Amino acid sequence: GTACQPKLVLFFYNNQTADGGAAVASFGFGAAVSTSQRVSGFAISADAAATSDSDRTLSQTKAVVIINASQAIVASADLVTLNSDGFTLNWNVVDANARIINYLAIGGADVTNATVGSYTSSGSPQSITGLGFQPDLVILYNSGSTTSADFTLTEASL
Repeated sequence: GTACQPKLVLFFYNNQTADGGAAVASFGFGAAVSTSQRVSGFAISADAAATSDSDRTLSQTKAVVIINASQAIVASADLVTLNSDGFTLNWNVVDANARIINYLAIGGADVTNATVGSYTSSGSPQSITGLGFQPDLVILYNSGSTTSADFTLTEASL
């Protein structure tokens, strides 16, 4: 349970099932405000040397997505509801591992609007419009390079 009804839930995670170090570097970030507004990204590098051992994935249909060093999706979750004191996720887990998923639930009377989305940067000043409100806070996440050397999973893979 959370102390309030969330209006935005941020997820941050890796592919580990216990605290401690790992030989494979990975990090994921997700955000959800409703069943139709969520985004997640995950980046992994098995040895930081070859693009065949590295990957990233982005999703606008999942709140959480996790891939392994073999570039296979091993877990994903989508937001089902924002409840009066928490939230509900629907999980699709390929293996039997229970992973550690951290979250930050933001809500309360002072939070009046929230939205999530994604865009491709152009390398020059950009205006992101159509939010319907002026944000007090913007959080950006980049899952890695988009050069042709990267292997990138697509939405259809999820």
